[in-house]
Amino acid sequence: MEAAVVSSTEGVLRIVLGKLGDVIASKYALVCGVHVEIQELKDELESMNSCLRDLAAGSDDNHSEQVSRPLPRTFQIIAGEQRTQS
Repeated sequence: MEAAVVSSTEGVLRIVLGKLGDVIASKYALVCGVHVEIQELKDELESMNSCLRDLAAGSDDNHSEQVSRPLPRTFQIIAGEQRTQS
């Protein structure tokens, strides 16, 4: 009788742990996705801040040439967009 109870308990635990593993894996994927989006927003805010500083410091003449942007990160963003479109 005890063996049947132990066997049933093991079966239930396998099912519960399998489902729990799936839930944890999906939550992990969501957290990783959020991290990437937060980094993209942070980079965009840094670019905006840099642009506003350049505009505040300079005159209106040739302001498009004065606007600086963190170029290495910009290249990474462009490369990432190209990979997702391919």
